[in-house]
Amino acid sequence: DDPGPGRIPGEAAYARDENDEFVKATVIRAEGQADAAMEDGDTLIFMNFRADRARFS
Repeated sequence: DDPGPGRIPGEAAYARDENDEFVKATVIRAEGQADAAMEDGDTLIFMNFRADRARFS
């Protein structure tokens, strides 16, 4: 999901009634920038600060 330019992904997740454990994948982009798919050379950052293990769906 795309929170929209200038939106913090966590705020968008809470607006969708998602808690911090089940936040959907999020795209962060500059205003006016088109949506794009992952390509070779792109970076993916995965953070897991929870005490329980990471879960994949």
